[in-house]
Amino acid sequence: MEIFEWCYLQVGYRLLCLGTSSFNGNTDGLRTNIPDWSEEQLWLTYTMLTEIEATFRSLKTELGLRPVYHKKEERVTGHLFITLLAYHLVHVLRYQLRLQDIHLSWESIRNRMSTQQRMTITLPTDNDTIIHLRTTSKAETRQKQIYTALNINPDPIGKVKTIVDMKPVVPTGAD
Repeated sequence: MEIFEWCYLQVGYRLLCLGTSSFNGNTDGLRTNIPDWSEEQLWLTYTMLTEIEATFRSLKTELGLRPVYHKKEERVTGHLFITLLAYHLVHVLRYQLRLQDIHLSWESIRNRMSTQQRMTITLPTDNDTIIHLRTTSKAETRQKQIYTALNINPDPIGKVKTIVDMKPVVPTGAD
């Protein structure tokens, strides 16, 4: 049984309909309603649309940007702004990586970078103080490749040591 999956894009005054035809799970071809585009232009547009859809799907899941039902127009506008801003940041990040010949999907970038963590180690002492050490795990080689391509320091904050005095504060009696 042949199955079609369609995506749509407004191009000027025309609505571009691109669809993949699949038979037994294999993509057989690409169909469109715009006959005057070259095969390359159609394919680039189709891959762009699938990348946009995959990124938005990821943003909705990972960042919780799924549809939220607002009653006030300014909240709808704010939600849309945040969603498009997040997509724009992903797009710029991927564009900068492509300039460095790193061709990864947003999901691949996210998975690759997810193992580096920022952590706090809490150490109680004998003299009523607590020491908090904040540090970042070491970046792996594949993470360093992305950091280098984006000109980002893998540990921009460095190590931070905070000492908290837990001795009770006794009021002096003077208000």
